[in-house]
This record gives sequence, structure tokens and C-alpha cells, in this order.
Amino acid sequence: MGLTIHYKFKLESASAVQAREKIIALRKVALKLPFIEVGELVEIQGEECKFDKENVDDPNVPPSVRGIASVSFTESNI
Repeated sequence: MGLTIHYKFKLESASAVQAREKIIALRKVALKLPFIEVGELVEIQGEECKFDKENVDDPNVPPSVRGIASVSFTESNI
């Protein structure tokens, strides 16, 4: 079992290059901490950001996202 941590960063008036540099620096710090594993950075954009939760071969869709489903309740099944 693993743990995936997602963060949302906001850099006022930073370019994509500057934002990328900051993320790379954060990963370098994480590599020095006592984690068992620090994964590679993945940058996706455009159509790559759309995912199909049924596509189990997409390494950028964590299992937790694939497990998301809508559930409808009616009075008869409560």
C-alpha cells in the first residue's frame, strides 16, 4: 500500500519554466528525506489531462481516481 500526496501550487506571475524549476527543487528536497520512494515528475497537458477511469494502463491515473463513482440514493434503497 502506498501514499500519494497531491499539492496545488500558485506562483504569482511565474512562467511555466519558473514553476517547473520550483517543482524540481521541491523533488530534490524530497529525495533527501527518509521516504522509501519518490516517483519521477510527470508533466501532462492538453488532451493528456483527460482521463478514462476504465483505462487501467494509464500510469497517470491513480487507482483512487479510478474508484470514483457516482451513487444515487432513493427512498427505496435507504
